[in-house]
Amino acid sequence: MVRSVFFLAAQDIHSGPSLNDCSVQRILEAIPVPAFPAQLDALPLVCLLKRDPTDAAQSTCRLTLTVDQVVLAQRSFDVDFGQSLQHRFTLHLTAITLPKPGTLQLQLDVLDQPVANYEIALVQQDRPIR
Repeated sequence: MVRSVFFLAAQDIHSGPSLNDCSVQRILEAIPVPAFPAQLDALPLVCLLKRDPTDAAQSTCRLTLTVDQVVLAQRSFDVDFGQSLQHRFTLHLTAITLPKPGTLQLQLDVLDQPVANYEIALVQQDRPIR
């Protein structure tokens, strides 16, 4: 069974091809915006998946973004573990419309099974959260 070791969003993610070559800066717990609706220009995500030796090396994933159970976007993509039992990848989402304050929920499914969730608070605030 494929499972997630970690799945998160951050302000900045740098990931290279080798093991131990991933840097994450400012994990996103909340996104302050002055007014809604708002547009989020960039949302970098990183995930580390592991599979059992009996699992297929290639899998189809689906990322779903919702606010209060309303789907904002869905994206399907393939991952290829190759000969490895783990696979790290980054996604750089752009131009996401945030309709209202609430919780932005990101759900990652692998082979139509949920394997990871991440939540970010969307707050109306004139000053950035520190």
